[in-house]
Amino acid sequence: MSSEFGTALAGAFTGAAAAFLFQAAWEHKKQRDSEHSAIIEAQMALIAQWNHLATIQKQYLEPYRSSSDRHVEMVHYSATDPLQRINFGAIAFLLKEAEPNLILEMQLAEQSYRSAIDAIEQRNLTYLRFGERAKVANFHPDQISTGKVSLLSEHPLDLIMLKSQTDLIFEATERALVRIEKAFMKFLTEAQKRDYGKRLFKVEQFMPKETAKPKYPVV
Repeated sequence: MSSEFGTALAGAFTGAAAAFLFQAAWEHKKQRDSEHSAIIEAQMALIAQWNHLATIQKQYLEPYRSSSDRHVEMVHYSATDPLQRINFGAIAFLLKEAEPNLILEMQLAEQSYRSAIDAIEQRNLTYLRFGERAKVANFHPDQISTGKVSLLSEHPLDLIMLKSQTDLIFEATERALVRIEKAFMKFLTEAQKRDYGKRLFKVEQFMPKETAKPKYPVV
């Protein structure tokens, strides 16, 4: 083998090795970028769900929390669901390395969010049905500006159902907020292990602490 041929062959091997290493590095970066995007999207879904419920709690629930007649004082509530959901298929890679219960906790958090929204929608239907068969009690013009209107019904079952479903939306909203925050924190901890640095949302950026704390265990 001539020295020129040997040099050319060595050069070819070196070039091939360099191309292989470059391709491997590019594939690794591409995979990490894809994983990072999936994590950010999942965080954004949890943020949207938490903020939606926090707004409902602050604007709709809190003004009536201490009222014993809140089930008849609270009116129909309408809010646009942001419809942001977690793409669990996109974050399935975490199952290989993350805490086994992480994905399950995120699924439970999202299910709690859906349950809270469903509870509000069901209470809306019951309230409308109740309103169709009820009458306004002790009406005063101030009720127009405050939105606090008391109703009376001659159908006890309507009232029982309305009270039960009103209590449920308080419980379901609080439970969902806690579960979403808990899942977000665990998800963030796991994501930080993958060295994405500051390119992640932090809990203090969107979860203020003034939301009501539940009066029962959240598991």
